[in-house]
Amino acid sequence: MIWRVNSLLSFVLFAGTAYSQDSLSLQDVVTATLKNNYNIQIQGLFTEQNASLATKGQAGYFPSVTLNGNGSYSKNNTRLEFAGGLPTVERDGAENTAIGANIGLNYTLFNGFGRVSTYKNLQNQYQLSLLQSRLVSENSVMEAIAAVLQVEQLYVQKKLAIENIQISKERLEYSNYRKE
Repeated sequence: MIWRVNSLLSFVLFAGTAYSQDSLSLQDVVTATLKNNYNIQIQGLFTEQNASLATKGQAGYFPSVTLNGNGSYSKNNTRLEFAGGLPTVERDGAENTAIGANIGLNYTLFNGFGRVSTYKNLQNQYQLSLLQSRLVSENSVMEAIAAVLQVEQLYVQKKLAIENIQISKERLEYSNYRKE
């Protein structure tokens, strides 16, 4: 029985001396959680992405413009033979260049209210991402608060264990006095 009390006492004292970090207030914990949590940062990026996608341009309200260009260059040695007795023509380093470009403008006048529904869906997706971001933030803060409360509970339990050990020591001393 005595070795159990001594081992428990040494464990509690070792655990108490191993912890040397300053205590944080609940506000500091919440601030650190909101600042350093990767899930919150990732969800914030998703929200920014959905905010940039929830525009009328993404829904197809605006015309689309396409611009294409091409070019080619060649330098060849050629030999041309003509029928009918014309002399053969030979050219070394004959150059050929070709340049082309086109521009296109497309606009859909009516697509069965598809643009309206697409725009509403994009807006709803943005609102959903805002709610998800809020949910992730609140859940992270709640987890941090729960961890702080658990640490506080462990401190209280440690104090109670130390008091119980002290009471057990006193009882052991009283029982030893009674034996004597």
